[in-house]
Amino acid sequence: MITERHIETIELMMQGLLVKQIAHRMHVTERTVKEFRRQAMERMGAKTSCELVAKYIYEKHGLQVRALPDACLNIKAKAGMGNARPTV
Repeated sequence: MITERHIETIELMMQGLLVKQIAHRMHVTERTVKEFRRQAMERMGAKTSCELVAKYIYEKHGLQVRALPDACLNIKAKAGMGNARPTV
């Protein structure tokens, strides 16, 4: 189960904010933001930030979580990131 702070972190990540910007908005340190992200990834079984966001979107809208690696690649391709890992 993820907390409201995890959700807030993920939603700010979805807006494309950097860790420093997220920390400022949440009134916490950058280290705390990274820890929220790590905890959310662990609790949701995500290996990357992209996969975390994809799983969050799927779960939020009640969709089944299937073939997320492909969904994650599609998100990266649409964003013009190719095979690069997004950094947050």
